[in-house]
Amino acid sequence: MASELLAAGLLEAPGGSVVRLTERGWALQEETGGYGAAIAARVYAGFTPEGLATAGRVLSVATARANAELAGEQG
Repeated sequence: MASELLAAGLLEAPGGSVVRLTERGWALQEETGGYGAAIAARVYAGFTPEGLATAGRVLSVATARANAELAGEQG
């Protein structure tokens, strides 16, 4: 994947093994991040902060339980 991003000019590897975004890469990241933020704002519109916090806790516990099941652990 990194090789594709390097070839597309979105990443550069000035030190060999360490990569960083190019100017073009940063521009694309900002553009796509803006789309994501706009979608998230529409998806979460109307929920109270308390409701979102509760949902986050429930999903966190459910994820931990699912991961334990997948790992074959008892929980």
